[in-house]
Amino acid sequence: MGDGSPLGGVPGAFGRGEEEDPMTGQAVRYRLGYEGMDVRLLAEERIEATVPPSAEIGEGERSGFWFELRDDQECVLYRRVLATPFSAEHEVYDQESGTPSRVAGAPASGTLWLLVPSFPDARQLVVHGSPPEIERRAEAARELVRFDIGAGR
Repeated sequence: MGDGSPLGGVPGAFGRGEEEDPMTGQAVRYRLGYEGMDVRLLAEERIEATVPPSAEIGEGERSGFWFELRDDQECVLYRRVLATPFSAEHEVYDQESGTPSRVAGAPASGTLWLLVPSFPDARQLVVHGSPPEIERRAEAARELVRFDIGAGR
């Protein structure tokens, strides 16, 4: 897929030219469950909502966490960048000085809600993320999981 970058060198529509304004109308809310970096699609619900604008994060490798809607030609229809839910670290405070620091902990688990515009040609929900360990969080993100959505699944 593409040039090996986390974005796969795929051209994107990035919200159909709506980068500046939120999109109002039909939307889809996906509920994902995760344990560590194992992600499962639990539910999808069509709703009326205002969706945040799509993000364009540029070419090349990037660290972080984001998800994308793609069509059957691998074009990015919508992309959102979020704080990683997979953090394997915790903030602790020194008892004497009160100074905070980050320490390694158990991998996170929980539920993640993703709100996206309802594009008729959306076929895949793709989730990307960097490793959650403190010493690796600046590494390039990779595709974590891809779910078939939309027509023909």
